[in-house]
Amino acid sequence: MITTRPFTNSIYQTSISDYYSGVLKLGDGQSYGTGNLLYDGRSLLTAAHVFDGRNYDRLKIYLFDGVKNFTAYANVKIHSRYDDYDLNDDIAIVTFDKTFDFMYQRYQLYRDNSEINKKYTAVGYGDVGTGYSGETFADEIYKLKTTNTFDADLKTLTDYSNIDLDWEAKKNAILISDFDNG
Repeated sequence: MITTRPFTNSIYQTSISDYYSGVLKLGDGQSYGTGNLLYDGRSLLTAAHVFDGRNYDRLKIYLFDGVKNFTAYANVKIHSRYDDYDLNDDIAIVTFDKTFDFMYQRYQLYRDNSEINKKYTAVGYGDVGTGYSGETFADEIYKLKTTNTFDADLKTLTDYSNIDLDWEAKKNAILISDFDNG
């Protein structure tokens, strides 16, 4: 997660007892990503690239909630239009056999189409860095949060500014933010 201040600043920190307890680190033992526990209490929304774009009927999933590591078996369903070259439709649903404990917050999917100019909170695990220096690598994996505003759709920006990307961004699918006004 890229931040405007050092990533160790307390404004970016989370705890197991906050509203973000349903944001979990998950992976297959080789790679990891962030998953958000959905309202049914059994499914996590994550990125397809965490599982190399492959569906699984029963896979051992490694999880971390910020305090403890645990494992559980789940089915992994990748979006049918996932594009592993351009990373469009990079979505997966991981569904577990059992429901998670109620100590983990559940989240609903955003179903509207009015996200431009809306403030959001991003929470997740991953590499860290700052808006000044870019990505840096830390010895520890942090669960961080930040807030910002969705400024534009990437495809609209590239079409308007004539930026030539090495890949084709899908229109109205990839939202972008800058660091100017939160």
